[in-house]
Amino acid sequence: MSSEERRNTAIHEAGHVVVAWTLGLPVGAMEVGIGGDDTVGKSEIADTGSLSTIDHIALCAAGVEAERVFGCSAPRDHSAWSDYSRIEMILDNMPIEKAEEMLFSGHDRAFEILNQRRFLIELVAEHLARNGRLEESDVRALLARP
Repeated sequence: MSSEERRNTAIHEAGHVVVAWTLGLPVGAMEVGIGGDDTVGKSEIADTGSLSTIDHIALCAAGVEAERVFGCSAPRDHSAWSDYSRIEMILDNMPIEKAEEMLFSGHDRAFEILNQRRFLIELVAEHLARNGRLEESDVRALLARP
């Protein structure tokens, strides 16, 4: 695996965490390079039950949208598929037109949040890529920076 793959994975995970934090959800530890594979990452994010549908979709889409903000692509299609399967569950049983509207609105919301917080994404992703794991206290300290 390359350092670029690790960085891109860290950007993906940082996108999820920055959106969660912005939406007021508690965030926990983050990790990349799981099992020695730099393309595998995870982030602990609290229950999303209090989020609106659009914000919930934004949280799910945040990894892919962070990649778009930074012009990179995490080389793990299964991650994006996992994110989109969550979105499908949120939109299940919604009329197609309404589901499409919500999907686009969720992506737009994520992109807006991430574009405004580029510095935080870079900061978190840089530390995550370098260290492989950030504990909850590390994540909170990074997000609290001005």
